[in-house]
Amino acid sequence: MMTQFDRRARLLVSQGICALGIHHLFERRFGGVGSILSLHSVGEVADSHTHWSRKFKIRPDFFRRLIEMLIERDYDIISMTEVARRLVGKTPPGRKFVCLSFDDGYRDNYDVAFPICASFGIPMVVHVTTGFVRRADPMWWLGLEQIIVDNNTLEFPWVGIVRHHSAVTPAQKRRAYEFAASLLVAAPRQRRRQACEELGATYGVSFMELTDRITLTPRMMQEMHASGLVEFGAHTVSHAHLSCLSAGDAREEIAESRHDLEDMLGDEVRHFAYPYGSASEAGAREFALCRELGFETAATTRIGNLFPGHRDRTQALPRLPIRGEYQDTSAIEVLLSGTYSALQHGFRTA
Repeated sequence: MMTQFDRRARLLVSQGICALGIHHLFERRFGGVGSILSLHSVGEVADSHTHWSRKFKIRPDFFRRLIEMLIERDYDIISMTEVARRLVGKTPPGRKFVCLSFDDGYRDNYDVAFPICASFGIPMVVHVTTGFVRRADPMWWLGLEQIIVDNNTLEFPWVGIVRHHSAVTPAQKRRAYEFAASLLVAAPRQRRRQACEELGATYGVSFMELTDRITLTPRMMQEMHASGLVEFGAHTVSHAHLSCLSAGDAREEIAESRHDLEDMLGDEVRHFAYPYGSASEAGAREFALCRELGFETAATTRIGNLFPGHRDRTQALPRLPIRGEYQDTSAIEVLLSGTYSALQHGFRTA
């Protein structure tokens, strides 16, 4: 896990690169024609929030500054449907573009992000895990985090065995969380729900109550959709790690989430985002499933900008993560330039 020193060092490097203009040397080759920004939650960070919550949450004032910076830099801020049109050549290329994409379906997408976007008249896309919205599946990381923060020991039940982990120091809490999360991420849906129920009973934590408090409702989604500024995309039913599932189960997770969304919104859903979308987590099989199911786009978590060649890979689109650790516009400028992705991919485009 990245330490506060590491985060500060990377931020200072970003500021230095931006001040010296080094990122402009990368931009021509690695900046591409546009970018999809990957966000999750927009809201104030409470003192009680840990690293796990903080890394997925950005402050409202920074989100507003981010939009202002994009407008000042002459980016077109467009919908995911327009991204697809520009990539396949149905719309003239025009200026560089950015799409604001949100994952999971946090309530603050409605309370905070949507009003900010509406004040600028710009679109956003929200990829929703429908089991969360239906209150059928828990955002398991919320309950797990609360349990580990509030206790010095984690007793984690798994397949009839209770695993015991010390959780006194920050390092121990991190290891306990990462151990439990690694099992929950890869688990079948029913086993994950069962583990959350058993943990909740042991520690007096309601995973579903936490989920209900922090997740969008169908009414909120319908209001956002009716505005004409918000597109909704599928994100599986249970936030599934698709590569851990059989082809049939993976297809069901993708297709059912789409049908759920279409039922809630009364409109066609044409976009998807993989809940776990790195190169090792989503590959040819998952891309083929999204293509067969007719999605116009499917977004990964691979870091990179968009290039004309993505017209043939619209079910495997890279994104740029906007994280809580780097709430500084200079870091975003360097990210948009393609500098980080060029270094990460050995000076190859994603």
